[in-house]
Amino acid sequence: MRADHRVIFVLFAATVASVAALAATGSAHEASSGPQPRVIQLSYSDSKDGSFPRYRLMAFSRRTDDVRFATRFAGKRAKADARFSENITDTDIKGNAKHPFVLIRKGGGKRVMKLIRRAFDERG
Repeated sequence: MRADHRVIFVLFAATVASVAALAATGSAHEASSGPQPRVIQLSYSDSKDGSFPRYRLMAFSRRTDDVRFATRFAGKRAKADARFSENITDTDIKGNAKHPFVLIRKGGGKRVMKLIRRAFDERG
C-alpha cells in the first residue's frame, strides 16, 4: 500500500449500502502514478450477542492507507477516522482488501454511528 493514498467515504443518510459519494485524495504525485484507491465493500452490522461492539461500520478497500467516514442526516454532520484491522478477515474478498478499516468510536465515531442508526430507524 502507498502511504499517500487516502479514502473518504461520505455516507448519505438512508443506508450504508448506498454510498452517494466517494472521494480519494492524496499527494500531487499520486495523480500521475499508478492505480487509485478502490472501495470494495462497506459493512454495517448490529450484533446483539456480545462478541463485538453492538454497532460496527467497516470499509474494505484496495490501495488505501487511510480511511475517514463522514455522514449527514437531518441537517447534522459527523465524521471520524478508521483504523486498519488485521484481526478481521472477510474470506469472500480476494486480494489485499480482505481486511477492513473499522470506524474509530472516539473523535466523532459515536456521532457517525448515531446518525446512521437514526437514519435506519427513520427510513427503514
